[in-house]
Amino acid sequence: MELDFSQYHLKDKYRKVLEHLSDEDKIKTSIENYSIEELDDICEYYNLRKHPLIKKLGLEKYGKDPKYAFLYTLYVIKGRWIEAEPYIKTDPYFAYQYAHFAIKGRWKEAEEYIKKYPLFAYYYAHEVIKGRFPEAEEYIKKDSYSAYYYALHVIKGRWPEAEEYIKKSPQYAYYYAQYIIKDENFWDNN
Repeated sequence: MELDFSQYHLKDKYRKVLEHLSDEDKIKTSIENYSIEELDDICEYYNLRKHPLIKKLGLEKYGKDPKYAFLYTLYVIKGRWIEAEPYIKTDPYFAYQYAHFAIKGRWKEAEEYIKKYPLFAYYYAHEVIKGRFPEAEEYIKKDSYSAYYYALHVIKGRWPEAEEYIKKSPQYAYYYAQYIIKDENFWDNN
């Protein structure tokens, strides 16, 4: 049975270069010469996403850089890429993104890296854990922005342990009093 690729659109410049090559050579040529986004289109058009060389050659070229390993996961692998995880987890931003978009859940192995960066720890708690991240709270509370939003979206209420840090920022102190405590005069008494 011949596959029908008519629903996919691939730029002529790629088709002219790749159409006569074997799947292995398509992958090698694409990884060597095209961007990750272009490789996504090529994999989709030629149904190469599950080919073992995609992960093997991708790891050689992109796997050791957390940013490019994450982007390769997002655009090309379209799922978990275990071989690249030791590299992705070392960057708190890309570890959080990987947990959110590739694992679609908590990633315990990366939490020691994520927890030390208040903003990413807050995002991880809010969007991945969907609840409190106690191991990160000592870091989150020290950043007024992250502490305010953590109290608002994760704790969904007052967070006394963070108040001494939140009140250092006039903007977030006001928001905290207005939207969480619901008392504009809260800081007058505290």
